[in-house]
Amino acid sequence: MIGNIHAESTHHVGRILTRIFTCLCAAVIAACSNTLPLMPTPNIYAVEGYPADQVPESMRTTSVDILYVTDRAPKVKGNGRLKYGPQRSSSMAYGNAVVEFGHGTSWEKLVEASESGNRNRPLNLKVLERTETERFPATPFPFSVIDGDVVDNDRVAQEFHRVALGFREQLNRYLRQSDKKKVLVFVHGVNTSFDEAVLTQAELWHILGRKGVPVVYSWPAGNGGLFGYFVDRESAEFTIFHFKQFIKMMASFPEIEGIDIIAHSRGTAVTTTALRELVIETRAAGKRPRDDLYIITISEKAPQ
Repeated sequence: MIGNIHAESTHHVGRILTRIFTCLCAAVIAACSNTLPLMPTPNIYAVEGYPADQVPESMRTTSVDILYVTDRAPKVKGNGRLKYGPQRSSSMAYGNAVVEFGHGTSWEKLVEASESGNRNRPLNLKVLERTETERFPATPFPFSVIDGDVVDNDRVAQEFHRVALGFREQLNRYLRQSDKKKVLVFVHGVNTSFDEAVLTQAELWHILGRKGVPVVYSWPAGNGGLFGYFVDRESAEFTIFHFKQFIKMMASFPEIEGIDIIAHSRGTAVTTTALRELVIETRAAGKRPRDDLYIITISEKAPQ
């Protein structure tokens, strides 16, 4: 009897371990992929159609540029192509990634797929290339204490301002093509590769009618293995300071009329923690989050 129980238990444990191993392999494969099928058509588009007539002419393409800001460490493969893994970097970088909606697909075919409730074949998105434009100074920033006051390092402050101006110029090139002078930011969750984050933002922006400028904020997630979640969680804590820099930088650009943030999974913790700290900082300085950061708190919302 004891032998039978032991054999059955061993068999049961073996099946569990096999399932875990299979799931981990699937997760690794998904995280490493630079392709993603277009999300299912929303019910409203299946009934009323995709709002293609509201998309500016210059944006009616199947190859799109997605702006990104990341504090992942870059690595260059043997073929010279830029990649980002789950390793952390002490500096933020900005650039753009080119995403293709279906190889050889026309804009008309993409619209048709975007309003079809039953596609004959999947339409895959693929990251064609990534281009890092420039990096901000590494954190923590050096400072001095003079007569009891903390004084920022002028050289570092000027360098940050210079890089921020470059990002602003690149962002403005996209804003000029858009009817909506707003930015749509996507913050991903754990176990998400850089490419997967870019592809998700591309399809979100497309499905939402290509309004405003899409920007991905990609933090160092995607650590594999049994304890990968815990490493990702610590990376989420690590990235909060950089995300605050990113939000404050964009809020300082007067040409931006609003910032919408979509966050998923652990990305919501990154977003809400950063916004909470920014609200506290802004109010402590005697300012209003609505005016300085485009942040509207519940108490500031107009009555329904």
